[in-house]
Amino acid sequence: MRSKALFGVCTAGYLLMLGACLLYFKERTVILDASYQLFHILAKDGFAIQVNRFGAAITQAFPLLGSRLGFSLPVLMQLYSAGFVLFYFAAFLFTWLVLRNQRLALVIFLFNFLMTTHSFFWIQCELVQGVVFTLLFLGLVERQLQRGIVSPVFWAVSPLLLITIVFFYPLLPFVLLFGLAFFALEYRKQYQWLLAIGLSYLLIYGIKVLFFKTDYDSNAMGGISNLKAAFPDYFTIQSNKNLARWMLKDYYLLPIAFALICIRYVQTRQFRKLSLFAVFFIGLTGIINIVNYQGTAPQFYLEPQYTILAVFIGFAWAYDGLPVGSKSWLLPLVAGIIVLLFAIRVHSTGIQYTARLDWFRKTAQTVPDKTVLTQADVPLDLLKMTWGSAFEWWLLSTSETGKTKSLIIEEQPGQYDWAFSNPKLLLTKWEPYNYAKLPPLYFVLKDTVRTYSRYQRVSQ
Repeated sequence: MRSKALFGVCTAGYLLMLGACLLYFKERTVILDASYQLFHILAKDGFAIQVNRFGAAITQAFPLLGSRLGFSLPVLMQLYSAGFVLFYFAAFLFTWLVLRNQRLALVIFLFNFLMTTHSFFWIQCELVQGVVFTLLFLGLVERQLQRGIVSPVFWAVSPLLLITIVFFYPLLPFVLLFGLAFFALEYRKQYQWLLAIGLSYLLIYGIKVLFFKTDYDSNAMGGISNLKAAFPDYFTIQSNKNLARWMLKDYYLLPIAFALICIRYVQTRQFRKLSLFAVFFIGLTGIINIVNYQGTAPQFYLEPQYTILAVFIGFAWAYDGLPVGSKSWLLPLVAGIIVLLFAIRVHSTGIQYTARLDWFRKTAQTVPDKTVLTQADVPLDLLKMTWGSAFEWWLLSTSETGKTKSLIIEEQPGQYDWAFSNPKLLLTKWEPYNYAKLPPLYFVLKDTVRTYSRYQRVSQ
């Protein structure tokens, strides 16, 4: 797998992804959590870590550093958009060139390209960042396995890395434990050391759940109760139907890869790996679908969770997959097709995310600079969610017009009536911000027309 051609194709794929994230930098940043986090990074001149997921500081460092260097808001948006891909690309390069682990580098590549569609635009999800970080850790683990001895440096840093993984996202145990179990089948004489890492991780995870749990994570994990609510209709729930529809449209490589890998393992009589692969693949899919059995969760929200399946496929393919024999061109060809299909999906899906921005732009021409809209008056299917409207409106208006406009969508009638008498507040869903406390470089809050100096409720 030391193919220069394969490395070249993967590198070209990441460069293409980097170009796409610069092309779509507004679609990737003027959306929900990304706008929210960028707002708070600039408003408070620091990291915007949510629910203890401090690993997100890796990608938030890009706009934070840019702001301290005085870069303009559009440049910060581009930095933020590009920072995620730069992190993923750096992880790929480090694993391939420094760890000299082409197989695990290919796993990272497949995770980034095999299924990515809506998650290309919903960039800030800590799950995606956490998976790449976890794969980096597994690369360090395999480095020790290959050497046959654990370095003192690894012993020193591994507890910190495991703690970071634990706090990154609740679903990462599926990635780490699968990787450790897979390595146990690859390096059978060293399984006890791998078991020790797995148990250490579970211990830290248990401590986090008991002593550092947040309301957000508790509510998310509360979905496990749906295992009982959906019983016994696990196979007929709406989320299964949704996934089948999404597979036909976007994730068509998923069932194909699953079938080919199962056939491959049967042919080579690797039944332990077949069992590991099938149990994790089917088990995680079932858990995601049962937790969301009513089928109301949108595709962009669930896609990052489903992309963990690409990790299982990546391990099976990179370590035991396509028999290339003398056909050294086959792996680069397959990788190239995956990149091409990724580009097609991003282009076709990007239309709806550009349409979101166009709605904001069009609305800006018809409403006052400080506007409260009711949820009934906005296209929910297009906007996806409405809680981020104030952050999205701030970011798009300031970056494009040089003037901050404030639009917020109320979810309950009269929700923001209390603010109508105060012209010096920038309203957001959870708290208002006084003009004087916001940096003027990124919040251009100047009332130029007396009529617009106070918030107004507008019906469309």
